[in-house]
Amino acid sequence: MISPKFKKIFLLAFSIIAPYFILQAQTKTERFFKDKYLNKEVAENKANYKQIIYKNLDETITIEVIEIDNDKTIKSSTFKGIEPFGIWISEYEKTNFDYNFNINYSDALCNDCYKDSLVKDFFENNDTINYKAPVLSSGEKNIYEFLAEKINYPAYAKENNIQGQLYLSFIMDESANISDIRINKGVHIILDKETVRVLRSMKFSNPCLLNNKPIKMQFKLPFIYRLDN
Repeated sequence: MISPKFKKIFLLAFSIIAPYFILQAQTKTERFFKDKYLNKEVAENKANYKQIIYKNLDETITIEVIEIDNDKTIKSSTFKGIEPFGIWISEYEKTNFDYNFNINYSDALCNDCYKDSLVKDFFENNDTINYKAPVLSSGEKNIYEFLAEKINYPAYAKENNIQGQLYLSFIMDESANISDIRINKGVHIILDKETVRVLRSMKFSNPCLLNNKPIKMQFKLPFIYRLDN
């Protein structure tokens, strides 16, 4: 049993060090701007927006942009190093971005997926072998069109001319559910993570069908990030 004297010493020590850890968790830097795109830095009394940079205990950095009059967060992004992390808020794009996941880097094959060279293009119907392709619920013709439509080319990648080709894979089961998204060969952590983020949001209205029976498939395909000069 812990003695009353020890309890008193423990509580005293905790009361001394707790504020230190709280202070560390709340470390922040503020800057003030005239416009929401942070083009013109101004004095606090002339600002319409402020940027707050938090240094968090888990070694992440969160950057927020706040509309001062309404005390409204219009943008929030978190990084661990240069890797996007957590849930991002963006009023500019009118949506949130979910980076709350880890990337699986692997080129492992699916052992129980359908394998047959007869199917050349898994996003094209083939009446000759009675194959029906899966259909994206959002209406795009194929995955390439879906990725091109949904991907938000990261600002850091644009500023640093990061581009190139990555290789990805995922599994679609007999119920058209997507799982086991992998980056087989990446380009850069920022582009790799953006690709997986978009793939995680992908939905299909039907699975691959062969002879009117659903089949489990592993899709492997390249995707190119290219900046226009």
